[in-house]
Amino acid sequence: MTKTSSAVAQACSKVEISTDGTTWVDIGSEATTVALPKEVVATGSVPVFDDDYHVVTAGKIAPITATVSGVYTETVAEAFETVLAVWAVEGCTKRLDLRVTPRGGGVGQREITMSPGVLVGLKPPDLSAADGGPALFEFDIFGNYTYAIATS
Repeated sequence: MTKTSSAVAQACSKVEISTDGTTWVDIGSEATTVALPKEVVATGSVPVFDDDYHVVTAGKIAPITATVSGVYTETVAEAFETVLAVWAVEGCTKRLDLRVTPRGGGVGQREITMSPGVLVGLKPPDLSAADGGPALFEFDIFGNYTYAIATS
């Protein structure tokens, strides 16, 4: 079998967030990692008397929690301040959507989107006097994936 020549470099991905699913903000200049866990289908089984095997059924795809980490800044409209503004909203409306384009964004490229998403976690940066590297924060979004081909 011939080796693929179509591999996609992870470092070239486009990462965006949105508070309404319509207006997207590119956070690629601050985002450092995106962990997209595996979605799984809920399943069940029950044994029956006249067979050695269970009756097996499948249900819905369960939501997952994606984690994004990024460079901590205190600049308005950059990732941390945007996520913090959603986190600070009182009540049950912490909507934050995530869109990742593995090939970097553009017409005809696959987009992996969590919309509507819910911001369920925000971690401020760990800090150390012995470390001169950039401070990093992370946030978690809960929802399901949709897959689409970019049209604009």
